[in-house]
Amino acid sequence: MSRALLVAIVLAATLLCVCSALAVRVASKHTPSCLPASTRVAVYTYNIGGYDPLTFTRVPRDIDAFFFTIEGEITHGDRQAAARQGWNVVFVDKSEQTPYVDANRLTSKRLKWASSALFSDYHFVLTHDANVTVDYSRLRGFIRRHATDDSVVLKNWEHRTSGNQARVFSEINDMLERRKQFVTTSREQVIAWRDALLRDDTYDTAPYFETDIFLFRPDCARYRAFGDDTYRYCHSIQRDQFVVPYMLQKRGVRNKALPVRVWSNELGYRKKILHLKRN
Repeated sequence: MSRALLVAIVLAATLLCVCSALAVRVASKHTPSCLPASTRVAVYTYNIGGYDPLTFTRVPRDIDAFFFTIEGEITHGDRQAAARQGWNVVFVDKSEQTPYVDANRLTSKRLKWASSALFSDYHFVLTHDANVTVDYSRLRGFIRRHATDDSVVLKNWEHRTSGNQARVFSEINDMLERRKQFVTTSREQVIAWRDALLRDDTYDTAPYFETDIFLFRPDCARYRAFGDDTYRYCHSIQRDQFVVPYMLQKRGVRNKALPVRVWSNELGYRKKILHLKRN
């Protein structure tokens, strides 16, 4: 065998290995098969009180999708549209309002944080607000890359802060002083919560999240306890993001926060800013 032929064979074999490796890498990033077919995945969203316009994005057959609403708040035509896109419409009862939080908002928070028991048959669950859209065909790959070692995966809060304040205190103070409409009925309770956090030397103020989308393991006992705690505080505080970081720490829930760009680039996350009403 000539030396030139031997070199050509070696180069061809090397190129084949590189191409195979790249193919595997691309497949692992973009195909659902990178998560075992036996892994049960669900997604759910909710629209209570007509808060957001109804839109339903197609869900693959290997993911179960649930849309929670109140009977009478969705038309027969919208139910049919949801079914065509793979969604199951589920009617729920409203939570009873409190002096600080109205029934629509509190029902949404119950569904958002205290619904783990409804999904006990699933390994992973994605939930998001009704004004958020994602590409569900990429969800199983997203889980495989980011959620196998944690009980909840959240979206990092990346807005500008005021001065050197921790992000949680920056947003609390901003809503108390500038965006007062977001805490109108629970202002005194928010002030008391902020002051309690300031007094707690064990609280790590660095983590802070936007909670319009997150992924969780419903079978995690610590996550369930965290969700129940968070919902309990939502009875007196209108903004759940003020409570979530503290409760995750107190319950010792394994978690991570991914940048917005990761949610956008890998899962097609998009958010419509406009709501039909404020609750």
